[in-house]
This record gives sequence, C-alpha cells and structure tokens, in this order.
Amino acid sequence: MEYLEGEPDFAPADPPRAAAALAAALARIHRAACLEQARPFLPPGCALLSELAPDRPPAAGPFGELSRVWAALRAATPFPHPNPPALLHGDFWPGNLLWKGGQLNGVIDWEDACPGDPLADLAITRLDLLTIYGRAAMEAFTMAYRAQTALDWRGLPYWDLCAALRLARLAGPDLPGWAAFFQPCGRADISPASILAAIQAFVSNALFEIQGV
Repeated sequence: MEYLEGEPDFAPADPPRAAAALAAALARIHRAACLEQARPFLPPGCALLSELAPDRPPAAGPFGELSRVWAALRAATPFPHPNPPALLHGDFWPGNLLWKGGQLNGVIDWEDACPGDPLADLAITRLDLLTIYGRAAMEAFTMAYRAQTALDWRGLPYWDLCAALRLARLAGPDLPGWAAFFQPCGRADISPASILAAIQAFVSNALFEIQGV
C-alpha cells in the first residue's frame, strides 16, 4: 500500500458498476500465465479447501447448522466438474482493492495466493459483495466475470458453500464486531442481522443449486 495510490471503497456510488470492474480485474488475474513459475512460492493446493480439513468443523454459532454443510462438502470432494487450476488471489474482496478517481488502481494483500479452481476465488468475492454491496452487485460481478471467461460453472455452488464456511469462521460469534468494522467506512447499514441474512441466503441458494430443494 506504500507504493500504490488509492484506498478501499466500501460505499461506491454505483455498486454494480464497481462490481463489474472487480470482475474484470479478477478475470485478468486468473488468465495470468505465471502459475507454473509461481508454484515454488505457493502452497500446494487451494487454500479454501482447508475449510474442510478434519480438524476444522464449524463451531456452533449464529449462522445455523453449518456442520451438516461441512460434512456434505467433505463427502463431495473432489468437487465435480473442476476447472484447470489458475493463480488465485485467495482473498479478493473490497477491503483488498484500491480505488483512485473512480477507477480500480490496485489489488493488495496476496498472502493467501494459491493454485486452484478459479471458482474458489469467485465464490469468496460473491459472498463478500453480497454482504457489502448487495445482491445486484453480486449478480453483476458474476455475470461480468462469466462473460470474460470460459469455465465450467457447475461446481460453483460447492465453492459458494466453502466460502460461506470461511466467512462464518472469520466472523465467528462476534457478528456485532464484524459489522462495526464497516461503520467508519460510511456503512452503518451493514448490521449483524444483514450479514447473517446474507450468509443464510447464500447457503440456501447454493444448497438449492446442488440438491434442487
């Protein structure tokens, strides 16, 4: 951040337009032809799959019964219809994106970079956009990314559920503290209730896509 101008924007004037810019940036990252050169510096696999490690079952909390989701995902690995691995950022969300003059100027915080299915990155961003920018922005991001890539999308609901497990773990039982982060950023409307509702809706939609129920 000392070498890039700009700052995160948690309250863009046009969230769907901002989300489309995020999609273009993420698609460029996933198209980067540097994965093989970067492998010696990266973990061996997709970091998001660590959410399914045997020693990381989700704890009881405000998000509902996620232990069943966790168990079902463990049984479903490897996920069906995988895409060729790409370089993943690992934490591509509005807090790691710098804006200047209304334009996206930089992507920071690469400590979670790893090789993996591009849909893993996509799922993380989709859920963060839903909780911060809203559903219209999440859908605009997804459609814009899809228009710029040629992936098999059938595995996305599985990655969406992994992203939900990840956010539930990061937020933990302290949803008020998680929501309070956004208040100095001009987003007093982001509340524990809104975060909880977003995660629950995200999980329900992914389960419907997988199970049809």
